[in-house]
Amino acid sequence: SREAALIFNNLLLTTGAAVVLLGTLYPLFLDALYGAKVSVGPPFYNATFLPIMAPVLVACVIGSMLSWKRGDLAGVFGRLKAAIIVTLVVVFIITLLNGSSDFLVALALGVAAWIIIGTLVQVSERLNLLNIPLYKSVYRAKNLPRAFWGMVVAHSALGILVIGITISSAWRVEQIQLMKSGDKISAGGYTLTFSGTIPISGPNYTGIQGKFKVERNGEEVTVLKPEKRSYPAEKNQTTEAGILSTISGDLYTVLGEMSDNEEWSTRIYFNPMVNWIWIGAFLMAFGGLISLTDRRLRFGIWQRFSKKFVRKAV
Repeated sequence: SREAALIFNNLLLTTGAAVVLLGTLYPLFLDALYGAKVSVGPPFYNATFLPIMAPVLVACVIGSMLSWKRGDLAGVFGRLKAAIIVTLVVVFIITLLNGSSDFLVALALGVAAWIIIGTLVQVSERLNLLNIPLYKSVYRAKNLPRAFWGMVVAHSALGILVIGITISSAWRVEQIQLMKSGDKISAGGYTLTFSGTIPISGPNYTGIQGKFKVERNGEEVTVLKPEKRSYPAEKNQTTEAGILSTISGDLYTVLGEMSDNEEWSTRIYFNPMVNWIWIGAFLMAFGGLISLTDRRLRFGIWQRFSKKFVRKAV
C-alpha cells in the first residue's frame, strides 16, 4: 500500500540522515575527547549511505503508483514496463561502451532513468495520452492537483540529481603536468594553451597569475587566470583556481610551483555535469513548494480554522 511505501521511505531516509550525521560528528567528538585524528570520507559513505539510499530511489516510483490501504504490486510493475525496458537498455549500453569496470556507474544511471521514465509514465496515465484527443489531455493536465505536479517535478529532479552525482564522480578528469609558455593540453573536450605567467599585486598580497586560453572546436571560449598569492602580514600563501562553469561541467585550472627548468606545475580538472547536482536539488525544493500550494491543503486549513472559530463563537 502507499502507506507502507511512505513508512519504508521515511525509515530509510531517517537512517541515511543518521549515517551522515554520524560520519560528520564522529571525527569531531573523537578529536575533542582524545585528540585522535580520524578522516571519514568516501569509503565510509559508499559502504553505508549508498546501500541505504538505493532502495529509496527504486521504491519512490513504485510507492507513488500504489493505492491507499491495499495496492497491487504486480499491477504496478506491469504499468512500468516502459521504465523497466529503458532502464535495462541504459545499463546495457553504458556497460557495453565503458566495460564491466563501470557497471556500478551504469547501474546508477539506470536507476536515474528508472526514476525519470517511471515518473513520466504516471503523467501519461493521468493524462491518458495517445488514447484520447490531445485537447482532452491538456484539459486533464489543468485539472490535476498541484500536489501531483509537485511530485512529478521533485521525482524527476531526483533523477537529474543522481545523474549529476554519478557522472561528476565517475568520469572526473584530473591532469597534473609541467608546462611552459605555448604548451597545450586537452581535457573534457577543451584545448588549453598555457600563455605563461605575470606578477600581480593586490591590496594586501602579491603573487603570480597564470593564463590559459581555453578553446573548444577551434573557437576561443575564455581565458582562465589561476593565481598564487602571498600575504606578507599573515605569512601564508593561497592558490586561486581559474574556473569555467557550464551546464556540461566545470573546468578548473590551478597553478603550482615553478621547476628548475622554468616550467610550471599545473593541474587541470574537469568535473562533468556537476551543475546538474545543483539543478536537481533546486528543482526538488521547487517541487515541494508546488505541492504546498495545492488548493486542497489551503482549503483544508481554512475549513478547520473556520469550524474551530465558529464553535468558539457559539
